[in-house]
Amino acid sequence: MIFAHASGGFLATYFTREIWGKQLDERKKKLFYLLGTFFGVLLDLDFLYYFFFSAESSHREFVSHTFVFQVLVFILLYAISRALSNVSLRAVSIVYFVAVLSHLVLDSFASGVMWLYPLSTRLFGLLTHGVFDNTFVGENLFLINFSTEALLILISIAVAIKAFFKVPRISLIYFGVGFALLWLSFFFLIYDYTQHVYRVTGNIVYGDIDNDGLTNRDDSDIDGDGVENIVDNDANNNGYSNPEDIKTSLERMKGVNFYPSDGSYYEFTRRLGYFDKKDIVNKALEYAGIYIKDELKKDYKKNALGYQGTPSDSDFDSNLFNIYTYFEKNGMIIKDSTELREGDIIFFGNSKSAPENSGVVYKVNGEESVYYIDKDHNAAAYSLSDIKNWAGEIQGVARLKH
Repeated sequence: MIFAHASGGFLATYFTREIWGKQLDERKKKLFYLLGTFFGVLLDLDFLYYFFFSAESSHREFVSHTFVFQVLVFILLYAISRALSNVSLRAVSIVYFVAVLSHLVLDSFASGVMWLYPLSTRLFGLLTHGVFDNTFVGENLFLINFSTEALLILISIAVAIKAFFKVPRISLIYFGVGFALLWLSFFFLIYDYTQHVYRVTGNIVYGDIDNDGLTNRDDSDIDGDGVENIVDNDANNNGYSNPEDIKTSLERMKGVNFYPSDGSYYEFTRRLGYFDKKDIVNKALEYAGIYIKDELKKDYKKNALGYQGTPSDSDFDSNLFNIYTYFEKNGMIIKDSTELREGDIIFFGNSKSAPENSGVVYKVNGEESVYYIDKDHNAAAYSLSDIKNWAGEIQGVARLKH
């Protein structure tokens, strides 16, 4: 979750007040409610590492975002409070633990956390569980997640009013009815929003197809057949060739809205399901079992020549120049762009130095159609001639090895 961590921390603190607050007066308890609210968002401060040091991995893969680390922090704080016989510090340790635990639980609504660390570095959450593949839950987790966040926020506001103010019972009933109506409004707004974002099960990225302990996005051979994803014609071993999977993924992209941040701002809007100019390519490949971010990192380590920046930069894999460079260095840029195939990746631009946009060939019978997105056009299949008018000439075509 993104927005409800403060609410989660507050609610966890409030509903455990009989555990940590037995020896505290009501005024102090109210201060601890605020402290729990702060502790609820505290864990996400580790994302600053993403901005100032390295963007190679998600902050949820840091040790600070693990259950075992937070248990150790709690034990340390609690032991100090017992040694000092300090009632307030003991309350702080408990409030800290229940608030950060609420954070980890809420994070498990999405890509998850490393619950089994250090035994495993795999993320566990609703997005990573294969049981939800191709189900309403798996493909509507945006709706479920954000509706739940809205509900938690409204509940926390109602509980805070009760905790901090003396409100007549009848007023609480009115508040409850009003909040219920407000939540229903949020639900329908969120539903409308989710019709314009990319919706597929997160297990494609965060699962572990071959059960080797590596998440798919970090695994060079996700099906464990000894053939690397980039040269495996059925990388995810689902019985469909990569071009067939790519075509299926393109059909799921129709109507997705564009956003212009290109990897900056912690890719916030991309995490909400919007696309930038390289995401049609990235997401189509991901659906087939090929993870361009991992491929770029591996290739950079072999030979950094030609790349702009390093994998620790937030825009390294958002840079179309780097994506083009990868395909060029690995012999996947074809010379003849007149004979296109479904699944081919096209780079467009008006400059010879760097591509400015990209698309994926959807159909080649008759006039070629290409899935494409930019600030003026939502994701859809457009004619190649139209895209050339918008994005410039073809600078290169990449074709996967089969």
